[in-house]
Amino acid sequence: MANSIRILELLKWYTDEKHPLTQEKLRSKPGADECMGYKTTFKRRLFEIADILNADAPSEKEWRIVFPGYAHREDLYTKNRHYTGPIFYRHEIQTHELDFLMNQIQASNQLTQDEKRALSDKLVKLLGSVHYSYSAYANRNEILEISGSDGNHLNHNLNFLRDAITNEKMIVFRTTVLDVSGQYVPAKEAPHMVSPYRIIFYKGTYWLLGNERLGKYATTNGQFIKYSDTLDVFRVDKMVDLQIAQETLEKKAKYFLSTPLHLRILEKVLFYKERQKIKYTDIADDFGRIAFEILWENFPESQRYDYSFIKDTFGTNYEITTNHAQTTVHVQCTNDFFLDWALGYVDRIRILDMYPTALTLKKQLRSRLERGLENL
Repeated sequence: MANSIRILELLKWYTDEKHPLTQEKLRSKPGADECMGYKTTFKRRLFEIADILNADAPSEKEWRIVFPGYAHREDLYTKNRHYTGPIFYRHEIQTHELDFLMNQIQASNQLTQDEKRALSDKLVKLLGSVHYSYSAYANRNEILEISGSDGNHLNHNLNFLRDAITNEKMIVFRTTVLDVSGQYVPAKEAPHMVSPYRIIFYKGTYWLLGNERLGKYATTNGQFIKYSDTLDVFRVDKMVDLQIAQETLEKKAKYFLSTPLHLRILEKVLFYKERQKIKYTDIADDFGRIAFEILWENFPESQRYDYSFIKDTFGTNYEITTNHAQTTVHVQCTNDFFLDWALGYVDRIRILDMYPTALTLKKQLRSRLERGLENL
């Protein structure tokens, strides 16, 4: 029994559907040869494990242990039970689900960084495999604290939105902006009326995907309600005055959300500008990586080697490398966003030719500066 349990542990850790292993390859793993025994012994143990784990599976697609030649419930010692190919353990939790759990740990304000690392290690060991790849987990020693809004406010909004989505209710809310005193206050713009569809967690922030109502419009046949023709994205922690809209279910916009669409949106949504929704059709095609050197000698002495001006703009979405006196920063954003920011540091950074966008950025930056000089 102990050997069978050990074989199961090896299969769970070293294999998945994309990475099956032959008996020979499995035997090369640390401690595997001792528990696998001779080929006939291993074959018998393998079938025993498969029969037990696959017993409740309604179809082959849900078998936990999968390998060529396995036929469920055949007599253990019949000659038909040939094992001739690679084996894998089909994990019960999918990669994107494990990513979600890991994100929840990293975003929690109830745990210290050490507790987050320890819990992440346990979770991956229990539910993942050696092939599981998650950037925050892989670089867990470099994880930055995720700053966010008040936890109670965020939890209230999440619970409210989940109820509205479940019950197919439209919602009304305001968004907040950062005022001159550094406090978040409700924006002066009109409230948003939105059909909420799904909450997504992405890079430390909760986002609501929905469809905003634009108003009522008269036609020859009466009135109709017009909605935004794109998916709208709102930051959950910046919503205030949340209410259920006084609209019937029939007036709620319908929008089919597919997983690939979510991924396409959220892989590109990085910055949320105050008082502005991010729409799918508004996402720029020039989103990409940009590298620049920091010219510390041009900073006031009191600000040298203070990276706040990077983190305040790019959050945790940057990487820094140093080589002797040179400090290089790699960020991800659109060209326009970077240019707006770079104009304030034009004499303190140097754009590097490390990514395809560099030449275009330099030309656009020079053009903006030249146009600005004309007005002086």
